[in-house]
Amino acid sequence: MAVTLSAAAAAGSLPRKWGGVFGQERGGDGCATGRGDVESVAVEEAEEAPKFRAVRPFHPGRLHAALQRLASPDVPEERGLRLEGIAWLATQPNLQGLVSTNEAGACVVEPGDPWWAVIPRSKWPEGLEDAIAPLWHEPHGDRQSEVALVWPDDAAEGRCTPSALHAARERWFATLEACVMKPSEDELPLDELDDPFADAWAPVLREAAEQERLAKIADDSYYVLAPTPTNVFAEFRFIT
Repeated sequence: MAVTLSAAAAAGSLPRKWGGVFGQERGGDGCATGRGDVESVAVEEAEEAPKFRAVRPFHPGRLHAALQRLASPDVPEERGLRLEGIAWLATQPNLQGLVSTNEAGACVVEPGDPWWAVIPRSKWPEGLEDAIAPLWHEPHGDRQSEVALVWPDDAAEGRCTPSALHAARERWFATLEACVMKPSEDELPLDELDDPFADAWAPVLREAAEQERLAKIADDSYYVLAPTPTNVFAEFRFIT
């Protein structure tokens, strides 16, 4: 897997919260939405780090199990490793998953903004269609995963040999690849997938549902963010 989106990377089209194309506000002003100096440092480090990329979703159960390794690494070269980026979870096809590692070494996947694919093009900011063209792949639009592997400075400065760091990177690439949904799993019903992230995401999804309800009252033209309860590649229902 580990699909390389070289054109997108060259254009600086990193996920929202990182700046670039996904840092554009929904209103179209093109401004990135940062969280201050700490995030700016994380953004800079992640931009330079090796990245795993895939255009199929992660199985949430397998991804959650893999991320538990970060808190208690098996080998010295994995100590202090952080994962930062964006994830497409099979059970959450409407919202980006924001991947980050906290100070305790625990990696979390938090709900982010909707994928542009679930927002009617009539509501896209001007110029967005051309800007995200390198990221677009039918039939899933801009849904994808891009996860950077960020090592601490002391690892890069000699605590670990280059060959050890390379081996650790390849192990993590293989680990993340194994978390990606297989073609044979495409037709699995959503409720049959183990999703350890579901409870943490539930409040955000409830809030999104309430916002959608209010939008329906205020405007006869709105879009549905709730997935149809069929399979992980279900089509989305748009109401106008």
